[in-house]
Amino acid sequence: MLLVFGDIIDVCQLWNENFNAIAEDFAYGEIPKEQLQIQKVLQNLNTFLQRHAKTISNYDLLELLPEINIIEFPQTLLEELSYSIIPEELTKSNTLNRTQHIIFDNIMDLISRNEREVLFVNSPARSGKTYLYNCLIAYI
Repeated sequence: MLLVFGDIIDVCQLWNENFNAIAEDFAYGEIPKEQLQIQKVLQNLNTFLQRHAKTISNYDLLELLPEINIIEFPQTLLEELSYSIIPEELTKSNTLNRTQHIIFDNIMDLISRNEREVLFVNSPARSGKTYLYNCLIAYI
């Protein structure tokens, strides 16, 4: 999401700092490290970027090799990429509590003004963070 909504100055540094954490999802699928794992991360990142009218080639990243055919995707990523919005999802924001609604409005305002921020939502378990995230995903 940072590549789509953020203003990243050093994309290579972002890649280097986060590749191992991202690639962990693919290590469990018995994909060998090195080039194949790198390509799988690039392919998944490219799929996400294409949903926002961008591609890997828009950034200073490694080359995505089209001849490597990787079919397996991590379940979490598949769920996010297949997230379909139904009209009821868009009305869920009306059911947010006061605190959730303040956070929701602030984030939507930042997005509408095309401002880049890094935000953390930290609250106790069962306080509605996931519900808030789902409302944001529906709108974004």
